[in-house]
Amino acid sequence: MNFSNVPKELVNLNVFLRCASDHSATNPIITYYCLLHAFQKGLSVTQKPPHVKAFLTSLMDKLEELKKNNSNCEEIKNETVGIPYVEQYALKLYSAAYQKDMNSDFGPATVKLFLSAATLLDVVSGAEEVGDDIEKARKYAKWKAVYISKCLKSGEVPISGPIPNTEAADSPSMLSLCIRTALFVLYTRSAWLFQ
Repeated sequence: MNFSNVPKELVNLNVFLRCASDHSATNPIITYYCLLHAFQKGLSVTQKPPHVKAFLTSLMDKLEELKKNNSNCEEIKNETVGIPYVEQYALKLYSAAYQKDMNSDFGPATVKLFLSAATLLDVVSGAEEVGDDIEKARKYAKWKAVYISKCLKSGEVPISGPIPNTEAADSPSMLSLCIRTALFVLYTRSAWLFQ
């Protein structure tokens, strides 16, 4: 999936388009919701010259193609099922990034995990009201991705975990995020049993 021709008016969509592209071969649900969020944000641009309209039309076409190619996928057909899926996927990425961070593994993979988690939590918060823990996870993941990137570029060694007296001092409780994940798994399995 190539989005090299993003109009300058829509440059703020790049992070969502990149996330969609990163998941296009492995996870059509994540790809779909990243593209949907990008499309919806693109519609909010006040002035839409022809090249912007053409780009948004191509996004809409890609969304329709994903729906058609995944017509049996409940998460794509039904946002009520899809958005919780995206949230849980984001929390898995966040948990993996947090573990790497706590183990002082500050490589590019950790940055990418934090950035992907933050991007997907942006998608979720754009679709529904989110709780404090999700909002904290979103902010922490963004902050930590930028922090580690800056440290790597400047040759500094990043500090593991939340850093006191910074934006990242208020990271979410991993226990509460794990409970959310467990509740989601129970809900989806019980819903499947009663179909």
